Amino acid sequence: MTADRILLLDAGNSRIKWGFAREGQQIEAGKAIPARLPFSHALLDRHWGELARPSAVALASVAARRIDDAVIAWVAERWRLEVRRISACKQMSGVINGYEDPSALGVDRWLGVLAAHRLSPASPACVADCGTAITLDWLDADGKHRGGVIAPGLNMMRTALAQGADRLSMAHHGSHQGPGKTTADAIAAGVSGAAIGLIEHFMQQYGRDCALFLTGGDAPHIAAGLNLPHRLEPNLVLMGLSIAVSDAT
Repeated sequence: MTADRILLLDAGNSRIKWGFAREGQQIEAGKAIPARLPFSHALLDRHWGELARPSAVALASVAARRIDDAVIAWVAERWRLEVRRISACKQMSGVINGYEDPSALGVDRWLGVLAAHRLSPASPACVADCGTAITLDWLDADGKHRGGVIAPGLNMMRTALAQGADRLSMAHHGSHQGPGKTTADAIAAGVSGAAIGLIEHFMQQYGRDCALFLTGGDAPHIAAGLNLPHRLEPNLVLMGLSIAVSDAT
């Protein structure tokens, strides 16, 4: 692909993040679009209707199929372009997929480790993606993906508490450090602490020498309580998508 202005789409469980890349480099990120059903062309009109036609469109998605279908149809109707779908593969850009079935690794996780390896090529790396779920992926210094873990994200933990205990409040959606003096603050402290503890335990067990990259919507909340060196990269998956598209040309 020789396109010089590529629209990159990272469709997650909660949001569609997007940005433009030129010559393999992300150059601009736009405002994320909620990825909730029902999902309409009118929503995409509001967000993308004024955009200049890109040279190409690349999609990495873990969203509902109906959302993917709506995006693909909108792009075809508006710009007469076919969306190029990206998925995990066995090896790319110096990174070796550690899954027994490489295609089963979530594409967002795959693109995160591609970007982490590009940002930290001479050292092992760990990617903590803090979104609907919290995923941690470990990459050794040779670019071999050594596996990872998946846990509920902050909001999913809150929802589980609300479903299992009728009198627990879900009013607090931020973070709280230290013991809470209200139920909402106690829940916020508990779920944040669980996420922070997971990341710190994982790093202690497997990532002592790793560069730690945090991404995802809840990354800033979680990063505020981490007692580890780390780097916030809100567009890490888009960066990985740009690398995947560039390297596949």
